[in-house]
Amino acid sequence: MTTHARNWLKFGSLVGLAFVLGLFFAGLLNLPKASLAQDRDRGGRGTGTPILPVSAPKIPAARPLAELSEAYAAVAQAV
Repeated sequence: MTTHARNWLKFGSLVGLAFVLGLFFAGLLNLPKASLAQDRDRGGRGTGTPILPVSAPKIPAARPLAELSEAYAAVAQAV
């Protein structure tokens, strides 16, 4: 291993270590805090805006893609 390659390996190791330590430090401080976009109600009452199921419009051109997906799933289950 050349000196140049060893220097890059050390640099990459230091960057990786700094990233892992940053994640650990952020976890200890409970960062990031909840923002305004997040639901502040942690009680599980669900007072936020509900998500309503919506039926997707029927697109004739999407049927071959759905058939291909079903065929792929059938092959994957057979294997």
